[in-house]
Formats: sequence, structure tokens, C-alpha cells
Amino acid sequence: MKTNILIALILLSVNLSQSAWCAENISYSKVTWSGISAHVISINLNSPDTKVSVLLAKNGRGSSESFSSMTNRVKPAAAITGTFFCLQSLMPTGDIVIDGKSIHTGSVGAGVCVTPDNKVKFIPYSIGHKTKWQGFEAVLCAGPTLLRGGQRYLMPRDEGFHDPALFGFKRRTAVGLTASNKLLMVTVEKPIQLRTLANVMMHLGAVDAVSLDGGTSTALQINGKTVSRPGRRLTNLLIAYSTDYDYKQHRQALAPALRNTMVASANVPTAPTSLVVGNTTAQIPENLMLSYRYRTTSLASRGRIGLSTAKTPMTKASDAVPSTEPVAAMTTKPDTEASLTTLSAKPARRDPRMGEPSVSNHLLAR
Repeated sequence: MKTNILIALILLSVNLSQSAWCAENISYSKVTWSGISAHVISINLNSPDTKVSVLLAKNGRGSSESFSSMTNRVKPAAAITGTFFCLQSLMPTGDIVIDGKSIHTGSVGAGVCVTPDNKVKFIPYSIGHKTKWQGFEAVLCAGPTLLRGGQRYLMPRDEGFHDPALFGFKRRTAVGLTASNKLLMVTVEKPIQLRTLANVMMHLGAVDAVSLDGGTSTALQINGKTVSRPGRRLTNLLIAYSTDYDYKQHRQALAPALRNTMVASANVPTAPTSLVVGNTTAQIPENLMLSYRYRTTSLASRGRIGLSTAKTPMTKASDAVPSTEPVAAMTTKPDTEASLTTLSAKPARRDPRMGEPSVSNHLLAR
């Protein structure tokens, strides 16, 4: 009798399994804990067939695509919203590695890192970025971190997140890893705070967990069925396949338009060494990196900078790309030679006139 009462109390407080879907390697359930309902996808990483990766919009970096279009293209067994992105440039805020290749360099968060032998590790950005995520097949830098080593860990400002809206009540998404090596993709439709999301992930059994982009971007799909529908087009997703065969069938489509994608990393083998202003060519110092992004394009449109036709960022092979990139600017004066000016690297919000929104004011507004 006492045993039955105890079981009833546990079921009443946790209220698990409102609905469920299950496959061999990937399962779905709707879980309610302390009045909060969460959509939960569990991915069994112990299976050698299961594959976890990152998906970009069909036109690559700096482009967006509807959630349904993205998943229809590559048909993953599970998909969830990825990392934050700038609403103006559509550039993600965190590093992205797909199929072992560095696709995008960001500046914030913690890396959800997948090894070729299907192990997932959560690595601080400051560590993984310095090593250029070597040894990982897929990386998605998101955040803030929710759990670390089984304990709640909430230090978003130390990870580069400063937007006050991030700390309020909003729809949430998260990814976590359990002690039994299950990867959890979680969305919560009810607006909650980060600390509540951390508690939800802990009660789901996660040992390590990070938040993903939420709010209007909240999205989750299992086996072709969308259970959390976003209110906007997205730029990147975290996805999973239940078989290695399905993954290999679509891996080439995970990072489309790579020829038009600029990868700001020290892996760039060659790069132009000069910029052209009018009829004058100026040599670029070896340690100068050209940040060919919309902020330099904005300067060019106002006649303040001349750009060569090359779209490849430049850096010394020994240098790690900083979180805030220096810009190469060309200045000219009447009847004088063109001169090359190096603008010192300052925080990303240093000059709003360049059109680059800061992390604290725009990138995380949802």
C-alpha cells in the first residue's frame, strides 16, 4: 500500500509521458515537470549508426531558410534550432564545424562538439577556438552554458552574452548530455528563464547542457513531424540521423554554397596580398587580416574604403582569429598616394556606424 502511494506521488509530481514516439536510436516524449512541459528528443550515442551534425541554410552563411525547407532538404531524424544569429547580417554568433571543416567563426558560447567516433563533448569557446576544434567532426558553439559536470552553471556574461532580453522569460531550447551517453534536444514553449531551463535539463538527467537560440526561433522536429514551430526563417540547425547511411546520403547538403562562403580561419592556404584604390595598389602587411563582411561593404558604399575583388579573409597561419576582427581600410587624399590604415581591434560594438550590431544589443534579441 505504501509503495503504491509513493509511486502515485512520484507520478503526480513529475507527470511524465504525455505523448511519445520511439525508434531504435532516437525517441521523443513530452515531459511535464513542476508545471513546465518540455518536448524532449533523446538520441542514443551508444549506437555507432547515430550521427549528429550541423545544418546551414541552403545559400550558406549569411542566408536564411524556413525550418521546414531546411529539414526537407536533408531529412534528419531529429532537428532543433541552432545557435543565435544576427538579424541584420544573418551571421551565426558561434563557431560552426561541419564534416570536419571550419565553416564559420563566431565569438561567443560553448561548443557542442562531436567526435568521429560519435562522442559528444561540451567545450568552452575560449579553449576550443584556440585549438580550432581539431579532432571534431561537428561543432556548434551556442550557449549560455546551463549545466557543467552535473551542477547548474550560469555565467552567461563570462561567455560573451550581455543582452538583457536573454535573461528574461522566453521560449527556450537546449541540448544536453546524460550520464548514459544520450543527447537530449529540448524545447519549452512556455516562457521561462535560463535558471528554470537549467533545472529542467537537470531533472531530465543531463550532466552537461547549453542553451540554444530560443524565442521566435524555437524549433524542434522528430521523424518529419514538427513539434515546436518557429516564427521566423533560420540560419542553422543541430540535427541527428538514426543511421550512418542516412547521414552519408545528405552530408554534402549540410553546408551548401561553400564556394561563396568565407571561412575566417587560419586554415586558409592562400590569400591576396594587396588592395586596390583607384589606380594605386597598396601592399597589405603580413599580419593584417581583411574582414570582408557587410561592415566593410558598408564603408565601401560610402566611398571610405576600396576593396579588391577577393573575398577571402587573410591571416597568418600561426594566428588564431580573434573574437573581434581588425579591419583593413584604405584612405585617399587628393594628389597624394593611397595609404593603408590598420584599425585597431576593439569590441564588436565599437562603431555602430559600420552597421555591425553588438552582441549585447542586437545579436541575441529574439
